Amino acid sequence: MDEGREESLLKFGLVGDSGIKHLNSEPLRKSLKRLNATRLIIPGDNLYDLSESYASIWDPWKKEGFDFSVVALGNHTLSYTVEMDYFGMPNEYFARAVGSALFLILNSDNEANAHEQASWLRTQLQATRAPFVFVVFHHPPFTVTDFHPWREKEAFHLAVRPVLLEFGSKISSLIVGHDHVTGLFEMNGIKVIVAGAGTQTRPTEIVDPQIDDAVVTRIALFHDRATWARLDVDPSLKEARLHFVDLQKEQVVSTVLLTEDPSRRTEKSKPLLER
Repeated sequence: MDEGREESLLKFGLVGDSGIKHLNSEPLRKSLKRLNATRLIIPGDNLYDLSESYASIWDPWKKEGFDFSVVALGNHTLSYTVEMDYFGMPNEYFARAVGSALFLILNSDNEANAHEQASWLRTQLQATRAPFVFVVFHHPPFTVTDFHPWREKEAFHLAVRPVLLEFGSKISSLIVGHDHVTGLFEMNGIKVIVAGAGTQTRPTEIVDPQIDDAVVTRIALFHDRATWARLDVDPSLKEARLHFVDLQKEQVVSTVLLTEDPSRRTEKSKPLLER
């Protein structure tokens, strides 16, 4: 890789559902640092044990140089206000630009302002000309496992999901957590990353992810071992790639091309999932 491209390449570590002291917490930090993914995308559940504090869980990350630019609220939280203050979040929902990537971050835990969030999201998606747009919130818009049905946050999804489907062509991917699995789905052509098994997996049954108003396809799923994902955004190639990393093996086990410059496509298309 040439020096100019290395400077423009953005690498993000996706670590949802990691707000807990766990035997995998330190290995996860080491794995992220080894693969140069110190910019974090954290799609919620940032404090499980309310006898702990955000500082006791996340200060070790800060001391090792991790960046907390993209953080969403989840249902495991001390309070919205305290969490927002610790992570420097300007609001429950907000936009954050990192290089050429725009992140639109929502609070799926708050159904009371779901229509307000949906209206804001529509305005943002209508206006943006960013080459890479990622929508981040905690609860998946469809059921991923038998542990969490999507109707847990029905009002939020019924307000927001139509906006996602309307502007799907502008969305590089949706990034969520909640289910303690890591994987990639597609909802009416929108890539949906579930990033919840970097620290702790949960025994579960995998279910049919279909919902009434969209077609959902499962592309990749890791649910029986700690697995985190690294998102690479490469403006020079106009590509975004997702790498699945096995924590125990400390190696990339598969890679997915999320977005591709149409001018670089060939008649023989690349496989979506590369191993």
